[in-house]
Amino acid sequence: FLAMIWIEKKNILLAIPLLEQAIKLDPYYPEALNNLGSAYTKVRRFTDAIRVLKKAVLLVPVFASAYLNLGSAQRGRGLAGRAFRGQSGWRAHGSDTIGRTNPR
Repeated sequence: FLAMIWIEKKNILLAIPLLEQAIKLDPYYPEALNNLGSAYTKVRRFTDAIRVLKKAVLLVPVFASAYLNLGSAQRGRGLAGRAFRGQSGWRAHGSDTIGRTNPR
């Protein structure tokens, strides 16, 4: 996946169009949505990041990294209270930050 190579090399601006294309080909690809949201956050496109990350967590309600990325995007946009609710919603599904089952 070429976009991930660009992200690893810290060239987010080259990765974004590739991730956008992947989503056009498959709009229900949660990993691509998460990666695109993370990339948008890194270039301070918080509104775009929130939009795609919300879709990722709707598709996979236990997608821990998507919830964490959503929280980062919401904090970047000044929505700290919403960021906490998003992460709480993820915790309510029984996962912790590394995907193990939460004993609560």
